[in-house]
Amino acid sequence: MSWNYRIIYHPPSKYIVGKKEFDREEYLAIHEVYYDENNKEEGVTKDEIITGDDGEDALLSLKWILEHMLEALNKPILDYENLTEIEKEKQDEFSKSIKTKE
Repeated sequence: MSWNYRIIYHPPSKYIVGKKEFDREEYLAIHEVYYDENNKEEGVTKDEIITGDDGEDALLSLKWILEHMLEALNKPILDYENLTEIEKEKQDEFSKSIKTKE
């Protein structure tokens, strides 16, 4: 089985929070899509990996998000617990793994 990221269209829908019903506009999002041995789409993740935007700028919004995600690769990695930079040795270790794959 293989997979990749794909842009997925979400049509307008309704959702309920408590006893209130809300309308959700159509939007685009990035999901993981899984393929069978014949390379045919077999499944998709329930939740988005990257949520996009609605309206005519939906693809532009996804492009902006991805460009900014790539920029994050050039910034120090932060610790989840306290949002401080992880130690330099660990930063270098992760950075080395990126450089060897290019």
